[in-house]
Formats: sequence, structure tokens, C-alpha cells
Amino acid sequence: MDESPTYHDGMRRMQDRFDSRRLADRLDERLGRSAFSDEDRAFIASRTMFFLATADAHGHPDCSYKGGVAGFVRITGASELAFPNYDGNGMFRSLGNIVANPGVGLLFIDFESPRRASEPQWVTERRRATETDAPHRPSQRLPGPPGSTSATKSIDFHFGSGGT
Repeated sequence: MDESPTYHDGMRRMQDRFDSRRLADRLDERLGRSAFSDEDRAFIASRTMFFLATADAHGHPDCSYKGGVAGFVRITGASELAFPNYDGNGMFRSLGNIVANPGVGLLFIDFESPRRASEPQWVTERRRATETDAPHRPSQRLPGPPGSTSATKSIDFHFGSGGT
């Protein structure tokens, strides 16, 4: 069994079936990392939206749009970011899923000036994601419009540029 931090057994089986393991390993070697670069920080800070993929405790997926003014997602550590939670419809699908299953994926896209360096930026959680109750921790409060009730902080990421 392969102990890759990037690919699980199912991915490896498909890579082997279609003879793409070397390519997958090369992409991870060149693009994968576990800390945000200066370019990553600038790119994420410039985005006004991202897509958040979560799954519940049974693995049922959910994907939601998260938006705000540029800078609403903050890099808070070498491999840590935070974003505000807006309690719009009160369903708490994303945060509820994160509580039940901490694996998340965040997709940042530059729709305005697509180029290879800023194609979809995937950020995937590797260990845990936590919800921070911002009203009780003012230092963690993120800027945002009224209704921003808490910050979601996800840590220990592995990320890299996505490709097709």
C-alpha cells in the first residue's frame, strides 16, 4: 500500500490503471506544498469568492459558494487560513459538515485573467478543520458585512494548482 500524503489507494489504483502515476507524482512534486507561498497569499487575498467542498459524517458531499470583498479570506499562519461564516439561511451545511467530518476542499479561481499560474487553486485539508466562535474570540473576528457570526479556520493544508 502506498503511503502518499497526497493520493489515497483509490486514486493510486486509477493512476496505475491508466498509467498516470508518474505524471501524478511529478505534478505533486512540482506543485504540491504544505505552506502558503507569497504568491498563494497574494492570490487568495485578491479573490472575492471561493467554493467550499465538505462532506457529512456519511461522506455525502456538499459544495457551496463563499463570497465577500477581496481579502475576506485571510492567511493566518504558514498553512492556516480563516474565512467568515455568514449565517444566511441558518442551515449550517458547511460548518455542520466540518464539525462531523473535518476534510474540506477550497477552490479559488481567477476568472478575470486565466493563466497557468493562477488556474484553480485547490486547498485541501489534511488533518483537521475547526470552527471558531468569533464573538467570543475578538482577535479571531474577520471583517465582513453584518451577519458574519463566526470564523471557520482550517489548518494543516496540502495545496497546489489544479489542472485538467
